[in-house]
Amino acid sequence: MNNRPRVLIIYFSLSGQSRSLINLFAEGLREEKVDVSIEQLKAVERISFPFKGICQTGAMMLSTLFRKRTTIQRIAAHCFEKYHLIVLAGPTWSYNSVWWVDSLSGGFGFYVLSLLSF
Repeated sequence: MNNRPRVLIIYFSLSGQSRSLINLFAEGLREEKVDVSIEQLKAVERISFPFKGICQTGAMMLSTLFRKRTTIQRIAAHCFEKYHLIVLAGPTWSYNSVWWVDSLSGGFGFYVLSLLSF
């Protein structure tokens, strides 16, 4: 029986920068003998990036500031298994990095143990 700690990292990334940081974070956990699963959240409707100008950038900032919800695709079955820790991570540009947490917690009943924003 495997008694190693299990960590699930759920993250959102538009540009790929958060993905790079998540992979480094997961690598460090694995070096410490932690079993790590990673799930990237993806929007149902494509969010174009990079933004085409200051107006589109401002509109995205306002929508995240006012917590506009974005529907996400269904997450994988392994996300519903038992973990010792669930880490939620998102980009710093969003001001409110938890817009997708509302979707997760409302739809799936997760108990969130930790929240990181890169």
